[in-house]
Amino acid sequence: MRAFVAAIALALAGCQSAPTATPEPEVVYKTQTVDTACSWAKLIILTPAEAAALPDGVAQQVLAHDREWSKHCGVSR
Repeated sequence: MRAFVAAIALALAGCQSAPTATPEPEVVYKTQTVDTACSWAKLIILTPAEAAALPDGVAQQVLAHDREWSKHCGVSR
């Protein structure tokens, strides 16, 4: 009987002193995108003389830029 109690006490003491495995903390990376284009990109405003001096392709690009900016930023010209 003494041997049984000693074995149980030894087994319980061994459980208490055994190192417990702690799980590694999970690292979660979250990316947040902040659109600041409206604060640094602006409409391209041309005088009539500047608009007349531009080739047609460049004038179309300026117009496309202004339309996209207005659509994205919610401001019309």
